[in-house]
Amino acid sequence: MLNILLVDDEPDLRASLGDVLRDEGHAVDVAGDGETAMARLAARPFHLVVTDVRLPKVDGLTLLRRIRRDFPATEVLLMTAYGTIGDAVSAMKDEAVDYLTKPFDIGTLVTAVERVADRCRARVGDNGTSAAAGSEAAGAAASLSEAMQRYEKEIILRTIQRTGEKRQRAAKLLGISRKSLWKKLTKYGLQTRRAAE
Repeated sequence: MLNILLVDDEPDLRASLGDVLRDEGHAVDVAGDGETAMARLAARPFHLVVTDVRLPKVDGLTLLRRIRRDFPATEVLLMTAYGTIGDAVSAMKDEAVDYLTKPFDIGTLVTAVERVADRCRARVGDNGTSAAAGSEAAGAAASLSEAMQRYEKEIILRTIQRTGEKRQRAAKLLGISRKSLWKKLTKYGLQTRRAAE
């Protein structure tokens, strides 16, 4: 069981996600903005903060940086309906455990939270050897890399769809060369008839 702080300015979403996480056996507290979230974090420890990026008062990326600075043992998972590659890169550099783009399948959130729970259980059972710590760090790095790749694939797919599968226009919008886009399309298995031409 994790102590989770759920931060979102949409009351209905906060309530529904909170119910899902409680049904999974976690203790969930909620906040409607980043400032309230920081006050809750100062009052008691949390294993995980699940937060929207766009929040009143203190945004999610700023909240992430403050948590990393003031509560380094607390994990942070970011959600957003307005994802950009820059935000995702910033989140990963600041060690977010995942970056979910709304709307997301609820199973994706449950799986991401379960990974955090697994790491917490491993830490409790950790015998303190540097090999165990190294293994945990490697696992966290792999998880971040997977999250970044999922996010990059999603951004590329959306851009290709919005441009009517015109590769040159999509590359320009993404800020990469056509050759780089071609490689990424191949890497993620997103080749389409027009994009492959």
